[in-house]
Amino acid sequence: MLRMTSMSLKDVKHKVFIEYGHAEEAWAPIDASGYMLINCFWVAGSYKGQGYGKKLLKECLKDSKDKNGVVVI
Repeated sequence: MLRMTSMSLKDVKHKVFIEYGHAEEAWAPIDASGYMLINCFWVAGSYKGQGYGKKLLKECLKDSKDKNGVVVI
């Protein structure tokens, strides 16, 4: 079963978003055992350059500290 963590910053809900989970549970066949997979990462144009994406990516990296790394497909 695919289990993903979805995060959106409260003040910009649905405009800034990240979804990630264990790569072993990816929707596509990938060879990335022990990695975290970013499934979706979105920052709407009007929010670009304001640090929102960095905040979400930092949370993903924090949740991935016991992993081999992070992959994106």
